[in-house]
Amino acid sequence: MATRGLQIDVGVGAAFDRNAAQASISLDDAIRQMQRQGRTREQVQQALQSAFDAGQGPFAQFKAGIKKSLTGLTSQRVSIETARQLSGGDSSVMGVWMTTGGSNVCPGCAKLHGQQMSEAEFERRHGTHECGVNCYCFWMPGETAETGAFTMREVMQEHPEWFHTSSGDVPPGVAAEQTIAERQATHLAAAIEVATVVSRSGRVLAEVSGAEDRVQVPDPKEPGAVLTHNHVIGSPPSGDDVAALMQMPYAEVRNTGWEDAGKGARKPVKYRIAKGSVDLHPEMQHLERLARQLGVSPDVIKGDRLARVLDQFYAAEVARVGPRPSLQQRKTAKHAAWLKLSREYGVLYAKDDIQNR
Repeated sequence: MATRGLQIDVGVGAAFDRNAAQASISLDDAIRQMQRQGRTREQVQQALQSAFDAGQGPFAQFKAGIKKSLTGLTSQRVSIETARQLSGGDSSVMGVWMTTGGSNVCPGCAKLHGQQMSEAEFERRHGTHECGVNCYCFWMPGETAETGAFTMREVMQEHPEWFHTSSGDVPPGVAAEQTIAERQATHLAAAIEVATVVSRSGRVLAEVSGAEDRVQVPDPKEPGAVLTHNHVIGSPPSGDDVAALMQMPYAEVRNTGWEDAGKGARKPVKYRIAKGSVDLHPEMQHLERLARQLGVSPDVIKGDRLARVLDQFYAAEVARVGPRPSLQQRKTAKHAAWLKLSREYGVLYAKDDIQNR
């Protein structure tokens, strides 16, 4: 069993070396370019220090590459470490290979779903299929298993002992809803994205203006606040939105949008997302355990994972439309992707006309 742990550690080191090499090449190019521009050695050093502090240029490439590599490798380690804990350290204990039941399960893992095997065999076969280190399958001790496809909701109902309890989401108060509605009306008329943080008592805690297609998510200032903002093109919540929901102490993340109502008319709509039961999902629990073992933030890893899954679901929906989908078709595809993410991962998602407030 130590072999698997060593393999993952080596994988992390290899990912670090690979991304460092790529960043080094880009860094050499940047230095040569500044030298051709006639900059002195001191000016080059100052420019590199500023880029390093801001995480820009080759340093941003290095950071992004490492982050992407670690996200996949950590999910694999979580599955292995969890299996070891559930087996009590006895690799001969028999259990069952379980997939998450989502549409993103690879063919190799799908064939193993429900098969009985020892914990040692699970370790040996984990990460060897098409999904590689991004495998989120898990091992459960005992002989009871679902042999067909299933949703997380069905698993939670049949095996509540596998999951932790959750206090659920507490909706904001009436005063907050009034303030949110007022800010959303203002956001709809804006030509750039604007993000507003509203407390449970209805106070505006922060407001930030961004660009046409993005805005910096502000600090919620206090737990339980609601983030509401606008998408100028009118689309449903983005991957950045679900990442912010997971990584910051917001009760909800909302955004305004619009749909094509025909004959050039637009119908304003509003979207809202909340954590719901997402933390009960096996993938999220695995990431939680591993993150704590590695001393990193579980919310960052979970937020990145959900954003990636949403992008995968969205790409699949767009592919069904065909080449050159219209803006409204892309919005419909994103809505379908959110419905799937909500159904399979437990994230709360709602869409409503802006008038129904």
